[in-house]
Amino acid sequence: NRSDLNIINIRGNVDRRLKALENGEIDALILAMAGLERLGITDDGSSIKHEPDSGCSENRPYYYHSIPIETMLPGCGQGVIAITCRSD
Repeated sequence: NRSDLNIINIRGNVDRRLKALENGEIDALILAMAGLERLGITDDGSSIKHEPDSGCSENRPYYYHSIPIETMLPGCGQGVIAITCRSD
């Protein structure tokens, strides 16, 4: 437990979450790297690209750090797609 942190759930898509960070509603985010890569918004391996109409300031890039698997395991089934069908 970290009494100096106030951990909250935040809802919305990635753009909404990044806007909350930009607006000072939150100080940091933990997002799934797979989602950032799928959206194509990761840049050179350390920053997130801004979309032209995202409402985020081009002058304030977001920097990220990947959390190693040895430190924190991804959620069970994260990124898994299952297909079930009948044999007949």
